[in-house]
Amino acid sequence: MKKGEAGNLKYRCRREYIITFVLFAISFGILLAGLIINGSKYNVLTVAAVLGMLPAVRYLTSSIVFSKAVKFSCSNKIVEKLKDRNDVLFDLYFTGYDRSFPVGAAVVSDKGAVIFLNDQKSDVKLAEEHVMKQMKQAGLSDMSIKFFKEDDKFLRAAENHEDHNEGGRCSELMNLLLDISL
Repeated sequence: MKKGEAGNLKYRCRREYIITFVLFAISFGILLAGLIINGSKYNVLTVAAVLGMLPAVRYLTSSIVFSKAVKFSCSNKIVEKLKDRNDVLFDLYFTGYDRSFPVGAAVVSDKGAVIFLNDQKSDVKLAEEHVMKQMKQAGLSDMSIKFFKEDDKFLRAAENHEDHNEGGRCSELMNLLLDISL
């Protein structure tokens, strides 16, 4: 499942937890094998087990972040209304230096994007500033974005958002939104 598809956050969260479990199981298995074979923790297998913990801990950290983000997956109402469009990204979680913004869906065109913030506590102005800053750095500052917190207003705006996809600007903006997302 690709980033931007509906259900992506749940899938990636589940995958991260499975990988984490497997990596920890391998490391503990190596440690246990060293203890059984040598009767002591002072052996090469202990070093290998400890080094095996490094990627396991990295995946554990990633799992924790995804478990926080998965709470903000896109609602079925929005997915059902927009699933047939090819200019929509679902289940994004924009990350920044000081804040993260859960995005249920984004409808993108050559003119700009309308974006649904999934968390009522998110600051629309900060999210807009964050995305506009990224767009400016990518040379897309002439495009407009509009954030919504209410799903009905977002759906009306998404229906009215024209599908202008000439010249590849839409794909540039889609790639940017995917790049700044978890």
